[in-house]
Amino acid sequence: MKHLIYIIPLFILNIVHAQNETFNKEETLKLIAKGHSTIKGEAFAKDNQAPIKGIAIININKKQPAPVGTEVVLIPYTAFFKNWFDYNKKAAKKNQEPLPFPEGASECIIRTKVKDNEGNFEFINLKTGSYFLISEFSFIRTKSTTRTEGYTHTYNIYGGYIGSAPIERIYHYNVNDWAFATKVVEIKNDGETVKIKLRDTDSLF
Repeated sequence: MKHLIYIIPLFILNIVHAQNETFNKEETLKLIAKGHSTIKGEAFAKDNQAPIKGIAIININKKQPAPVGTEVVLIPYTAFFKNWFDYNKKAAKKNQEPLPFPEGASECIIRTKVKDNEGNFEFINLKTGSYFLISEFSFIRTKSTTRTEGYTHTYNIYGGYIGSAPIERIYHYNVNDWAFATKVVEIKNDGETVKIKLRDTDSLF
C-alpha cells in the first residue's frame, strides 16, 4: 500500500539530490505566493479489468470519485522537486529507501480537500508556472475468477467417446484497493482557470 508518508515525511532532513540540484526555500516560497489563477480538478479512480486473451479491457465499474475530505497536495514543480520525484520513483522500483523532504520543504506546498461526492477540488490564488499534484484514496476494485462447474462430453455417431470440454463460469467480486493519482499541471496565463482530471496512474511509486 502506498502512503503519503513517502511524499511528505514526518521527519525532516537536509539533502542534496544526486544530480546536484539543491533546495532553495526562499525561491520556492515565491512560486506559491498569491496569484490570480485557479486549478479546478476532479480526483477519481477507474476499476478496469486486465485484458484476457486479446479481449478489450472491460470497465466493470464507472469512475469512482475520491471521497469527500480526501487531501490533494500541490507542489511547485521545480528542478529540485522533479529530480526528487524521479529519484524516489527509481528507488521504489529497487525497494530502496526514499529520499525525505529537505528542511523547510513542507512549508512550500499547498493542500486542499475534495469538497463533494464527485471528487471535485480547487486550488485558488496561484501564480503562473508548473505544479505537481498528488492525491491518494481508497476505492472498491472489481476482480474476477473462473471456476469449472462441469464438463461437456462429445461422442461420435457410434456412441464412442471423443473428449470433454470444461464448462467455466466467471465470477466477479469486490476488494478494497488504493488509488494513487499524480499529475503535472501548467498555468500559462495569469488569471486563467485550468481544469484537470486527477486520475489514478501509479505514475510515481
